[in-house]
Order: sequence, then structure tokens, then C-alpha cells
Amino acid sequence: AEEATRAREEAERAKFVASLSEAQLRWLKQKAKQRVDARPDAKFLGSRYPLYKAEEETVVREWMDRVAYGETVPATGEETAEERS
Repeated sequence: AEEATRAREEAERAKFVASLSEAQLRWLKQKAKQRVDARPDAKFLGSRYPLYKAEEETVVREWMDRVAYGETVPATGEETAEERS
């Protein structure tokens, strides 16, 4: 059952990512990078890539949920309501 749930979630994630434009994907990657770069502990790492990928996964999951509530994933160059306030 756990494997089936994981497979379903991964399929939902793949479908969600495939539905995004290149600009939206860039925005999600930039958001993940900004979050990692803002963390003080990240400054001491030789490579932040693993942190970027983990944070990117978090951002994608967050936006999957937000889209379910009617929000739209911004594209590169757009601001979210949070960033404007």
C-alpha cells in the first residue's frame, strides 16, 4: 500500500511538472535556490546542489497544493502576492 501511494504521488508530481511552462519551472528552481541560499548553514557547504534539489522538491509539492486551491504558479519575472507584501 505504501509503494502504491508513493507511485501515485510521483505520478501526480510528474503530471504537475509536465503541465508547467519553462518559465514556471525556472521560477520554481529560482525559489528553491533563494530559500537554500538564505539559510546560514548552507554557506559552509562546498556544494549546495543536494540542498537545491531537496528544496526544489519541497517547492514543487507546495505549489501542487497551492494550485489545488486555485493559485497559479508564477513564471520567471513575476511576483507572488507574498513577495509584493
